[in-house]
Amino acid sequence: PGTNTIYGKTTKDGKESLASKNIKIIFDNDKPSLQVNEPEDNKSIQGERKIKISGKSEAGVKVYINNNQVILNSDGTFSTEKQLSDGENIFEIKAEDQATNATTVFRKITFTP
Repeated sequence: PGTNTIYGKTTKDGKESLASKNIKIIFDNDKPSLQVNEPEDNKSIQGERKIKISGKSEAGVKVYINNNQVILNSDGTFSTEKQLSDGENIFEIKAEDQATNATTVFRKITFTP
């Protein structure tokens, strides 16, 4: 990872043009951090059909739960509630940075009415 600066010049009949403006390109292949605090994986729930999903990533990334973006606080934390269906519920929690590097965590929750 790092910053690369590129520019261009043209050559015709042995003469070279002035350089173009510099363009900075940032190479980033580091996956963002993602910590899911709640719920623990393979949890069984009875009664209320809601579950809290919370955790922390890096400030500036986007966090999605089952492809729906959630609000990320300035310190990188997030918290939301999701409805549960009867039986097995799978939640895909994904953090994605500006370079589209992603980290994904899955949580399986079983709901019994």
